[in-house]
Amino acid sequence: MNKTIANFRFAIMLNLSLALTAPYIAAQGLEFITSYSLPPGAYGICVDGDYAYIANDESGLQIIDITDPYSPNTVGICDTPGNSRAVFVSGDYAYVSDADSGLTIIDIADPHEPGLARSYFTSGTALTAFVSGDFAYIANGYSGMLVLDVSDPANPTQAAVYPATGYVMGVYVVGDHAYISINYLEPDRGELQVIDISDPHNPVWRGTGDLTGGAFGISVVGDYAYVAAFDYGIKVFDVSQPESPAVMGSYNTPGSARHIAINDAYGFVADSWSGIEALDISNPYAPIPADSFNTQNVANDVAVAGDYVYVADGDALVILRFPMTGLQDEVKRPNSYSLLQNYPNPFNASTSIRYYLPQASDVSLTIYDILGRQVKSLALGKRQAGYHDVIWDAAGQPSGIYIYRLRAGEFADTRKMLLAK
Repeated sequence: MNKTIANFRFAIMLNLSLALTAPYIAAQGLEFITSYSLPPGAYGICVDGDYAYIANDESGLQIIDITDPYSPNTVGICDTPGNSRAVFVSGDYAYVSDADSGLTIIDIADPHEPGLARSYFTSGTALTAFVSGDFAYIANGYSGMLVLDVSDPANPTQAAVYPATGYVMGVYVVGDHAYISINYLEPDRGELQVIDISDPHNPVWRGTGDLTGGAFGISVVGDYAYVAAFDYGIKVFDVSQPESPAVMGSYNTPGSARHIAINDAYGFVADSWSGIEALDISNPYAPIPADSFNTQNVANDVAVAGDYVYVADGDALVILRFPMTGLQDEVKRPNSYSLLQNYPNPFNASTSIRYYLPQASDVSLTIYDILGRQVKSLALGKRQAGYHDVIWDAAGQPSGIYIYRLRAGEFADTRKMLLAK
């Protein structure tokens, strides 16, 4: 036997123990807290600190004090030129996607006295916006994705336009990539596109993933993008390789999925007339229902903060509670490199391996059998800081104990897992 393999096996047997518990969050069900009446047209919501910001159609921006979730109270209103569809809060400013009127920027330094900073005509239909650093990225309908320099929010300037052949509905930014959801005129066709924005003045296409159903809202966490696909529920894309995003999981919700908000191992879907669907997404390959709640109106958008779920529900702000219990120490955000126990474990066919990077690093994640023979290389290359989940599909492997080893920079760690068919 090769000496290197023998030493590797010996180190494994000396230092590892088989962990059969899952390090994810367990949760109770959705609890109704209150429904707070608003003018008709609550389309978008963003929660920041003690306030919920509602994009409220013709009524503009509504600012709700949610310090006491059982007794929300409107503290500020700012009318906008158009029909408010979505809102993103960054620092002292709220960026309101104002449909055909473009992007409206509102000074919210004092939420009780919001003031119009600037309204910028985007030459399209501003549906959603995401602000990262000095730039705002706007899903601008048939006009593509507009990039604005908002280093001076009172004087935004155009940095770039990324054209798209379809109708851009949603945008989400992580690091050097923008993820946009696109609809096409043909029935039941949509796309997720990954755009390199390392130079915001020159956005460059990196990859496209197709999906059945029109794409709406989007959230990105780690290596996964979650796209609301109207009548087809939620589609989960693996975006670890930006050049080739691909659907690797889905869940067909009972209503018409419009947006999804992520909180650790759970996703909360604004499912229009069906209300809110809570999904367990600890295994992105196979999201499963955790609970649901009929909000009575039309759940257009959803935000999550701590144990609370906030819903823009047509003519109301609905507040729910989803108490988290059983949080293991491993899931808390560490200060250093970390390789977590796979979940589920034992597993049959597929399992999820999660690791954490405190900084961008060159990564390799490798699977070995108990004899130290390499079975599969799951991750190789540069990865951004944060949590990452990798799925191992072991359908063609025999039952038994396997070892997975993470190398990231100078860090290395190894764990065991059990495939039980």
